[in-house]
Amino acid sequence: MLKRIVGKFYKSDPSPTPQMPKEHKPEVIFTDKQQVVCAGPSFSNHPKVWLKVPEEEGQVFCPYCSRLFKLR
Repeated sequence: MLKRIVGKFYKSDPSPTPQMPKEHKPEVIFTDKQQVVCAGPSFSNHPKVWLKVPEEEGQVFCPYCSRLFKLR
């Protein structure tokens, strides 16, 4: 399994979904769409990525900037 820590995944967490460390508060973006695009902050070299929000989880993390997209 993979553990999610600020944009990276590590093999150490038995949980099935990536989790942010408790001390880090990600930027949360609420959406009505299941497919979202993230281009990251304007100061970064973050590529534009398309992410699919799974209905059963209702949220997805961007693997580059750790933004959290949640379904309303």
